Amino acid sequence: MMTAPSTFSLMAAALYLVVAGAAAVACSAASWHRQIAWHRMAWATIAAIFIGLALMRLIGVEEWLRGDLRMMLYAEQSYEKRRDLQKPLVVLIFVIVMSMAGGVVYLLATGAKGRRNIAALTAICCTGGLTFLAALRLVSLHSVDALLYGPVKINWFADLGMTIAVLACAIRYCLIVRRRQG
Repeated sequence: MMTAPSTFSLMAAALYLVVAGAAAVACSAASWHRQIAWHRMAWATIAAIFIGLALMRLIGVEEWLRGDLRMMLYAEQSYEKRRDLQKPLVVLIFVIVMSMAGGVVYLLATGAKGRRNIAALTAICCTGGLTFLAALRLVSLHSVDALLYGPVKINWFADLGMTIAVLACAIRYCLIVRRRQG
């Protein structure tokens, strides 16, 4: 059953849409100021991911999927064995994200120099981190939940911090490319 999004989900969705707009402006600036092709592709992809994250918050996709998965496990009488499925998924998600992060570090270490590249790569890393966080919330392993939703609320700080970092990178990128052309 679908429920109305919470106030926090609505605020997060609004912030995601602001970031999507900033990423779209950065994509447009990259195109307008004839920046390298991967900059345009990165900013367009980031904008699309943040639109997707906003829609997920507004529609309640995470809660809906978790509920459906729980019902399916109960129906199959395998809810007690869910950790057997969750642990490999957490490992797989972690390996994918670490591989992506390793690729970005490799790019930085082997010549992706310059403020524009750093801004774009930082935004890519933070967007990947948010995607990782959303995937972890979907898998919902108890020990992961205890870490994410515990007394420190790492989930909130990580989500908000990475979202604001992407927004700052998009703004910085626009300022850099506009100054170079001015």
